[in-house]
Amino acid sequence: MSSQFQMNSWKDGARVKGVGIAKNLPQGFYDDKTKDANIRGVETPADKAKREWNEFTMAMNEETVKSNQMLEEEDESFNFSKDIDEVDQQIAMFTKTKSLADRVKDLRKKREELRKKKQEAAQDEEMSSGSEDEVDWRQQNIF
Repeated sequence: MSSQFQMNSWKDGARVKGVGIAKNLPQGFYDDKTKDANIRGVETPADKAKREWNEFTMAMNEETVKSNQMLEEEDESFNFSKDIDEVDQQIAMFTKTKSLADRVKDLRKKREELRKKKQEAAQDEEMSSGSEDEVDWRQQNIF
């Protein structure tokens, strides 16, 4: 009968030395929680805490990876919009520089034309004033 009892004890629950089957023992029967869990065939509190901690850290690592990916995407879009703004600003500055360079060119051209006109006017005046001196005999002190 003892061999039959041992076979049944393995089928019905955990085998406890000197007790037989621990199937019907209430939770907390033993003062040691680890021994109580082992006898009843359930997870020990330390194993449960360890398993939950591992699950928690894995979940946190996954969320950290997702968060980092989202931040990288936001950084990329921010950098892209920033680059577009900088290019627009450079185009505006180039356009302004080009218009100022064209204005400088026009002003130099006008200044050169005025200088040429003044030179021509001065040459014309010299020519006309020089011939007047020779022709105007009344202003000379001959007497």
